[in-house]
This record gives sequence, C-alpha cells and structure tokens, in this order.
Amino acid sequence: RVHGEPMEQGVIQLRNLRKFLDIDVDTAKEYLQRFASLDTEKTGRLTLKQFAQGFKTEVTPEITHLFETLDVDQDGSLDFRDYLIGLSVLNEKSSNKTKDALKLAFHVFDTENKGYLTKAQLALILRKVYPDMTEEKVNNYFTEADTNKSGQINCDQFVAFAEKYPQKLPLFKSAF
Repeated sequence: RVHGEPMEQGVIQLRNLRKFLDIDVDTAKEYLQRFASLDTEKTGRLTLKQFAQGFKTEVTPEITHLFETLDVDQDGSLDFRDYLIGLSVLNEKSSNKTKDALKLAFHVFDTENKGYLTKAQLALILRKVYPDMTEEKVNNYFTEADTNKSGQINCDQFVAFAEKYPQKLPLFKSAF
C-alpha cells in the first residue's frame, strides 16, 4: 500500500487485474478518478463512510455487507483493488455472467494470489453469509469442492462448486 499516492497505486493495481475484469480503459479511469475523489485523506484507502458516499447513500446494512465482503484483509478499509473489483461486478458496464462473477469472487478471496483457497478461506467466505454454519458443513463443502483431493480449491473447482448449487449463488455473487 502506498500512502498519499492512490492514483499511481491504482494504475498499478489496474494493470494487475485487467485479465479478470470486463471493463474498458475509460471506465477504469472513471473508477480510479472516483476512488481518488472519495479518498479525501489521500491515504490510498476508503473508509466505510467514504465508500457509501461513492454510492450516494448513507451507511446501510447492505453497503456495510458489501464493504466487509470486499475488505479482504479485514482492516476496515478498501484499497483501489478491492474497490475496482466491487464496482466491476456491480456496474452494468461490466459482464454479469455468472462464471465471470464467480471468478472475480474467487480472486477477491484469494488474498495472497496463490491461485487456490484453503479450507479456512472457504470457511470465511461461507460464514460471511451464514455466520452459524457448522464446522462439519464447512468440511463437507470443502471436500466436495476439492475434487482432486489436493487440500486446496483452485478457481475452476470454486466456479464448478458454486455453479453446482444455483440456490447458493447469491452467497458467492451478490456478496459484492
């Protein structure tokens, strides 16, 4: 994270995310400018209140949920990467295909960019929407998603697992 340089940091993050996002350069620039204008303290991070202002609304439970879902490092703020992913999923200018949204969800939760999710990461995702989910249920879902029994879930496995349960898709897609 680079403090005081949200535009420059945002450009670097945008380059790294281009293959995952279905937005054109003009839209990306618009998002970066909006992020910079909301980042009134020039920290390179948005607070929940600043994030809500970007949607021209007060802090609501839905905005809070979206913010917390995008706040992958759970530090109470969003960097441009988090913000860009969220807007690209929500904005009508981006693809709304289920598979693309699920790939983005996977990328958001793959916080270390390792290309896989651990059981602990899947548990975190599941419990964001279902806080009372038991460890047994998490284990069952993980075992089912980990089709090659590697102890990790890659993007393709995650997408296939999520698509297998259309009734659960809001868990993975609308969390944004």
